[in-house]
Amino acid sequence: YDPNLFVCGTYELLKDKLPPRRVGFLELYLHKKDTIVCLQREADGIGILDCAWEPATDSNATQTRLLATACSDGTARVYGLSESLPASLEAVTTGTCDDFGDALMSLSWGIAEQGTPRLALSSTTGRLYLFRLTSVGLELQQQWLAHTLEGWAIAFSADHWATLYSGGDDAVFKVWDLRNQNDDSSAPATVALNRRVHRAGGCCIR
Repeated sequence: YDPNLFVCGTYELLKDKLPPRRVGFLELYLHKKDTIVCLQREADGIGILDCAWEPATDSNATQTRLLATACSDGTARVYGLSESLPASLEAVTTGTCDDFGDALMSLSWGIAEQGTPRLALSSTTGRLYLFRLTSVGLELQQQWLAHTLEGWAIAFSADHWATLYSGGDDAVFKVWDLRNQNDDSSAPATVALNRRVHRAGGCCIR
């Protein structure tokens, strides 16, 4: 993996269209000395609201580097970084949410207890989605309504595989335990909730 490679996801809302359309591109760049070269631009024209490389681990060190994107059409897309030169991104799999046609806002890579890669995504409807990445592609494991307004941010804990954080336009920060279910829904248990320490929406969690 070349550390001089980076990706950029773009997004634009075309308000003059009826209905309004969200468009954009996924672009792969190479930074070499004082020059930045665009190696590839995905032609789908779908707005990209978030993207992230799969974190490097001992188990995936020899595998194809993967990139996940949260898209404006309600899909999560995974690409593989080719080993050929010049470098390029190749589509691997696509996961579709119930919010299909609406936008996915944020994503986070995680690892399940048994070592399976996972993706968590937030959406404009306030729902959260949990996928696992298997040999056959992205499989939707769980979905639930987490926020009353747009879900802007989501992140797995770096300390525990089953802890998930989310924040939204409703100015609520939540901590979820993915091992436990609520009694009355398919949502995991909320182990912490805070709306008092800030007066604005949570747009980023790191």
